[in-house]
Amino acid sequence: MDSSILLGGDSKIQRTFEPASRVLCDGNDALSGLNKEDGMVTANPMGAKNRKVLKLIDHDAMKASMVEILGYIVVAAWILSPGGFYERSPVVAIVIGAIIILTALVRISLNLMFDTMYGGGPLRWRRLFFFLSCFQAAGWSAFSVFLFYYEGLSINLFSAWLLTLGICSATIIHTAAYLYINRILVSLFLLPTVLALVASLEPTNLFMAMGILVFYMFLIRHAAYLFATFWAHENNQRQLRKKIIDLEKAHTKEDESVVVKQQFLQTITHEIRTPMNNILGMLSMLEDSELSIPQREYQSVATSASESLLDLIDDILDFSKISSGTIFLEIHFFNVRHVIRECVEMLGPVAHEKGLELSYVCEPHIPLRVKGDSKRLKQILVNLVSNAIKYSLEGEVIIEVFMTFPEPGQGILRVHVRDDGPGLALDRQEQVFEAFNRLEENNDINGTGLGLAVSRGLVGSMGGEIGVYSREGRGSTFWFTLPMKISTQQKESLGAHPSMEGKRVLLVGATKGMARFFQVELKEWGIEMDVIADDMGPLELDEQGLQQNGLDEGDTPALATYALIIFNMKFGTKSMRCLTLSEQFSGHERYHDAPQIILTSLAQRGMVETVEYGSKSQNVSFQTKPVFRKSLYEGILSAWNIELEKPASVAKFPEKQLTETGYAILLVEDNNVN
Repeated sequence: MDSSILLGGDSKIQRTFEPASRVLCDGNDALSGLNKEDGMVTANPMGAKNRKVLKLIDHDAMKASMVEILGYIVVAAWILSPGGFYERSPVVAIVIGAIIILTALVRISLNLMFDTMYGGGPLRWRRLFFFLSCFQAAGWSAFSVFLFYYEGLSINLFSAWLLTLGICSATIIHTAAYLYINRILVSLFLLPTVLALVASLEPTNLFMAMGILVFYMFLIRHAAYLFATFWAHENNQRQLRKKIIDLEKAHTKEDESVVVKQQFLQTITHEIRTPMNNILGMLSMLEDSELSIPQREYQSVATSASESLLDLIDDILDFSKISSGTIFLEIHFFNVRHVIRECVEMLGPVAHEKGLELSYVCEPHIPLRVKGDSKRLKQILVNLVSNAIKYSLEGEVIIEVFMTFPEPGQGILRVHVRDDGPGLALDRQEQVFEAFNRLEENNDINGTGLGLAVSRGLVGSMGGEIGVYSREGRGSTFWFTLPMKISTQQKESLGAHPSMEGKRVLLVGATKGMARFFQVELKEWGIEMDVIADDMGPLELDEQGLQQNGLDEGDTPALATYALIIFNMKFGTKSMRCLTLSEQFSGHERYHDAPQIILTSLAQRGMVETVEYGSKSQNVSFQTKPVFRKSLYEGILSAWNIELEKPASVAKFPEKQLTETGYAILLVEDNNVN
């Protein structure tokens, strides 16, 4: 249907409608999509029927018509009885009242049968509904004209007009989707009254006719605007629903693609691991053979590169499992201290090779038996500590372990990994846990940027949190928390030996982390400790150390007597300073009887100077860093010549060499090299 026909050929109304049509069809004629549906003009901008929308519109119109019908009955009853019409014309009043009531009953019956009739045929119900609406509108308009000629401008006529204006205003709203029907209804309601007023040729009536006509034009224009706005909104909703469906389909396809890629990644990494293990096995066997110096260097480089590649494959495999949500956790009881010790044992030599100290501090009240995944905990620790070592050039790396107990049987493990590295800017801290994001764009530092992303995924899968505190130039602290269940059956911790109570130990040249470790452990055994820097010898200690360590110059010499002196051999040019201090303390009259323990790395322990000094010093023992609770306990007692209780011997099976032949061994392996 042409737009000029739909809008009655009124160019002004058409211009009013055009802004809404531009919203509807983006500059195109909105009415090009209008079509006749079910025998009347409706709008469908997409050119397709939307029966669900039309049913909702018809249902709303049906409910609104119930109020309209009630209005007819109430106003008619007022006019016919209290208004005095019945007294003047009882027969006419009865006929008019009967027609209004009969029409109302028919319309109410139709409305009550909405679900039944509409389901059988929307066209039939809609035609009947609007026919009855137009019939009652025409009848009410005729009744108003009759009142005008019969009574003139009376209170009854104004009551009828008031109801008419209210119904017209409500109709263009509730049936906004049907512009043509709205125009018919409004015309049936108002135009007969306008014609009757004009026909009287009285100035007052002509003025009133002009006012009603202006209101009529306003309703027609507003109905066109509501019509365009309604279908523009419906079109936008339809497009929005379509976009949502398209996005859901695209998201589903993307998810399927990601799953396929992750499955491929997991498969290929598994397939690569087997030959890589074969390569490492062959390189290990090659290491045990007779090789020249260049060949052994080649073998060492190949082994290191293969191990790095295997670590990368493991990270990729874990990352793919985390991304797909298929990560598997092995929950069991374990000792947190053992996991920390394994991590420090593994990475201690790496840190020492860079001239870094690696220390850990565990709170004494941490239970020995907790329930969780020890393998994944160790993996997270190794990733964080490796990063700290990788990006630190000097200083130390400290692992701090805490535990809180929010409720009985439950604990929250909190681990801090502190370093003295360059630190991170605030904007970098927000990106540090993203995949393939390296802390520094430095080609000299190896890595793919997967370690922290894997750590975040593992912590999340275990129900914990992970984060970082950092300031540029001040180092970084990576932390994570993990919920743990606490076992009701706890092992006995390493208790204090009776000979330890009340002893005092002097710690020389220790870093902050190392000093904290010694302070926590020695305090548990009843040992007091003083700490001095490695630039203070025995003479300086006598002169200045008393006050620095909480002693007054008037105290007795017994208070300044140490049962043990522990030296930390630093890295770099200051390493030999430790041996010099040890020799000075051994030659001092106050400290020469105190046994000494020198803490060294594996490389420092093998240096010529260290070996020679150890061979000529009888009261000096060496202990390899990193230092652990048990090794420190045994080292102290050994320095004091106290024998340790030997653990119960474990039964061993006698060794037997097979001299007979013909034995068969079953090997279950699908790889030929293995």
